[in-house]
Order: sequence, then C-alpha cells, then structure tokens
Amino acid sequence: MKTPKTYYSRVPVCAISMALLVFAGCSSSVVDQSGGTDESTDSASSTSGGSGTSTSDASTAGSESGGTFTSGSSDPTGSGSDSDPGTETAATTTEETTGEPVPEDCDTFTQDCPDGYKCTFAAKDGSNTWNDTVCVPVDEDPAGVGEACLAPDGPLGGVDNCELGAMCWDVNPDTTEGYCIALCSGGLDNPICPAMSYCVITDDGILTPCLPTCDPLLGAEACPEEKVCIPSPSGDTLVCASQQGAIGPGDACEFVNVCDDGLVCAGSQYVPGCDLNASGCCTPFCDLLDPDCAAVPGAECVPWFTEAPPGYEDLGVCTTPP
Repeated sequence: MKTPKTYYSRVPVCAISMALLVFAGCSSSVVDQSGGTDESTDSASSTSGGSGTSTSDASTAGSESGGTFTSGSSDPTGSGSDSDPGTETAATTTEETTGEPVPEDCDTFTQDCPDGYKCTFAAKDGSNTWNDTVCVPVDEDPAGVGEACLAPDGPLGGVDNCELGAMCWDVNPDTTEGYCIALCSGGLDNPICPAMSYCVITDDGILTPCLPTCDPLLGAEACPEEKVCIPSPSGDTLVCASQQGAIGPGDACEFVNVCDDGLVCAGSQYVPGCDLNASGCCTPFCDLLDPDCAAVPGAECVPWFTEAPPGYEDLGVCTTPP
C-alpha cells in the first residue's frame, strides 16, 4: 500500500480577495495526497509555516485532475457587491418545459437533469453567493470550455450559453460576459477535471469549478490576462484566479491575489522589512535553480514546499532566512 503523501507550503499566505474565494487571514496549508482529508482551522494570526492552519478539507481528484481545495464562501463578481444576484429567471425558466418535470435541485457531478437541461449553480432566496444547484436549459448552440459566454441573469443567475457540464465564469455583472469553465465530474470523494486543471470545492460543496493550474515562475504568462497564479488554500498546487491588484515586492498586502504577477502575499513575519502590523507583504516566487531575491533585500530563496509535488520541484519563495 502506497504511503499517503502530505505536502506543506513553508510560508503562510494571506486571504484571497473578493473575486474568487473569500478566506479570513493569512494561513499555511496542508493537503493529504492520499485521497483522504486533512481538516484544520484557519488562523488570522498564524505565525509559523507548515503547521497546517488552512481551512481546507482537501482530497486528491481523479486521474485527470490535480486535486481539490475547499473554502467557505465566494464572491464571483470581483466587486464585493451585495446587489441582487438575479436568480428568479433561472428558477422560472426550469419550470417552463413540456417534458418531464424539472427538479428544483440537481447534482452537477452526475448531471441528472432531464434531457435538454444541465445542472449548474445559482444563488437562491436573495443570496449574494452561490448557495444551490438548479436545472437550466442547455443552449441550442452552446459555447465550449474556454470560449466566451453570456449569463443573461448575471453571475449568479444560473442561466448561460455554456455546454453541458460547464458554467459561465468570471462574469462581468455589467456586460454579463464571461468564459466557460468545466465543472468537476466524478463525485465529492473522487472529483475529476480536465488535464491541467484542478477541482475547487467551495461553499460546502455547492460550487465545484475546474480551475487551471499554473507556474508562478512564468510571471504574466502563467495565467490569462487579468488572472494571477496563486497558491490553492489546500497547499498542494497553484491555480489561476482573478487578479485584484498589482502590489509590488515588499509592499503591504492583505489578500493573496492583489500582488503583481509572480508575487505572493506572504505573512508579514516572513518578508524582510515588512511592517509586522500588516497582514502581509508581497514577495516574489523564485527559481531554486536560479534564485533571485534582489527585489526584497535580506530575503533568501527557499523551497515553497517542504516536499514538492510533481511540476513544482524548482519552485521557491523569497522569504526571511530560516
């Protein structure tokens, strides 16, 4: 029997801002790669790396996926707005069918809606985040994963023109435009995503998108435009998320996705010269084979992981010398 593998990130990172997943405080991360879970608590005052202070309940995904990470809540618009999510249309549309009755909720993993419908996520009962599933009609000419899409009822309405097993993501609330991403298949215990993507399980399993993995050493080329490569809260990979700032190295930050490309918002005690009263400061990722931490005087390039997963063997971070 193979020994379960647990990966630790050495340096606590700060919360993810608004646009993707909302967390409280800076935390280090642990993930059990055996397919089991590692349940631990988040701490806004985390002071040591590799201690397992993540909110994640992570498991290894199926053979096509890099794994999973979980969070407590999300804001898909990136605006932090509490505006009406506009979900009534989705609920009404699913009732307008002459075929078999359409259930009020469904399973996105198995796509158990009637023919011509797909199971997706929506906000119901006035919620300002996804809180339920809903069956909606599949568009007659659906957009595929990676293609531009429209969500006429807004980011949280559920209705879009993406294909079966996909949803319109990163939707602009003004234009209702976004792009299609795959939803995790398989199941909560064995989630599967396409190659080079990662099953993100948020909102207690209500939201399960597949997000692309990335290499922060590629800088601005690591992710599409207006996205940034950040650590997953479970700690075993990095994913592309909406970029909410371009804070430079050594400057104070509060959220992990507000730093410039190739940087991460690390706990203040791990960045030389950082104000210890700040939540954290942006510091560069670095290549262990060609380390360069000149942007943060006094920092050294140390491995990001205590034991790196495949593909991240050379990934380091500029931090206070151990």
